[in-house]
Amino acid sequence: MLAVLRSRAERLFRKPRRPMNTAPASDVDPRYAASVVDLALRAAEMAIHTGAVTSDAISYALTITSAYGLEADVDVTFTSITISYHRRGRAEPITGFRGVRQRSQNYTQLTQLLRFIDAIGTGTVELEEAHQKFDALRTHAQPYRAWVVASGQALTGFGVAAILGGRPFEMLLAGLGNALMYLLQLALSRTQLSVFFTQAFGAAVPTALAVWIMHVRAGDSIIFSMVSPSLVVSAGIITALAGIGVVAAARDAMDGNLITAGARTFDALIQTAGIIVGVAITLWVGLALGVDGYIAPTGGYAAPSALQVFWASLIAVGLAFGFQLGLGALPWVALLGAAGFAMYQWSLPIVGNWPAAAALGALVVGFAAQFITGRFRFPLVALVTAGIVTLMPGSALYRGLYELMRAVDEPISVQAQINLGNAAMVALALAAGSTFGAQIARPFGLSTAKLFRVAEQRSLRRSSRTTSSTEAVR
Repeated sequence: MLAVLRSRAERLFRKPRRPMNTAPASDVDPRYAASVVDLALRAAEMAIHTGAVTSDAISYALTITSAYGLEADVDVTFTSITISYHRRGRAEPITGFRGVRQRSQNYTQLTQLLRFIDAIGTGTVELEEAHQKFDALRTHAQPYRAWVVASGQALTGFGVAAILGGRPFEMLLAGLGNALMYLLQLALSRTQLSVFFTQAFGAAVPTALAVWIMHVRAGDSIIFSMVSPSLVVSAGIITALAGIGVVAAARDAMDGNLITAGARTFDALIQTAGIIVGVAITLWVGLALGVDGYIAPTGGYAAPSALQVFWASLIAVGLAFGFQLGLGALPWVALLGAAGFAMYQWSLPIVGNWPAAAALGALVVGFAAQFITGRFRFPLVALVTAGIVTLMPGSALYRGLYELMRAVDEPISVQAQINLGNAAMVALALAAGSTFGAQIARPFGLSTAKLFRVAEQRSLRRSSRTTSSTEAVR
């Protein structure tokens, strides 16, 4: 009787022990295993290279190894990928390593990689065929020519100036400045110049255009008398900020990939510093040359309206060209841009706070983008960044920098502190809101993403078995 009661009590209070895994060493051919590891390595490398976040790259590698019968460990950072297939000490492990030398934003290629991984996960692609298809995928060039991307950047600047209340001529100048900024950065990128200097020279283009406008205004020009230089610069800064991986860094941090999150955050700081240096030096040169400085008295958006939402959707589409997103993604990008800005407009009078309203808009974008990603396999980070671009704090950043440069020999003014503080708070709110929105949408049964979750769960179960076995030996 006591033995029965004791047994029931143990079942009630104690966690059951898992039996030790005493399975024999794997009979997988080493050459086959090496081929699987190599394919997984190259897929993860392409994912990071084309703009994916770390958790996605890990999922791709685990999906490949699991689909071909291997239980592997995968470690992905901002600059390297390591995959190891352990054979339980019965033979030497098969380990591969690849470094990520370059990073770009080619989301069309990343979309094709997503669908390629889906096909592998369903078991419809043999290993040799998978290698051939992947080799063909690697040779896929960017879908848009430089002039198409430049036109998209011009459209983004055009729309940002419209949202900030610009007139048609101001909108044209903002679009011109953005197009020239992209073309200059494209030329500099071919010289292997550091991203810091690329951002600095790029940000200097719309700022120099604004300084020229200030100079022309000083001459009582009728054409430029109503042109706001701050709109031109703000549009350029917003476009430059859109390429910074703040959203990716926040998602990596919340997914637990802290090393990569730290690297992405530092990279974003370097790029932002480049923008600040480019704007600040150009403004300083203008002030040193005696250009009478001028900034618009207002730094926020124009009056809320349906037209503003329309401009937001066009801005997102223009940015999507810069991200090399395929034509099939453009309607969804337009929808996300409109939804995020509409939520911002609706919530701002209620919450009465710019960062909070921006966070709510980003949350809606992140939530909807997760569903679109699961259904159509477009990269989440591209959809989210394009959707929240209209909420980025380019205007506040420029105004804070301008106030800072005007009083360079004096204590930092209160207005400069307020503007720069608002810019930082909005950037953090956008990253947190978009990441949280995407995470709360994950459990809602995204059908095509199930393959990745199954691979990750298998990896976690393997780790759990290893831990249980170690505890049992102790």
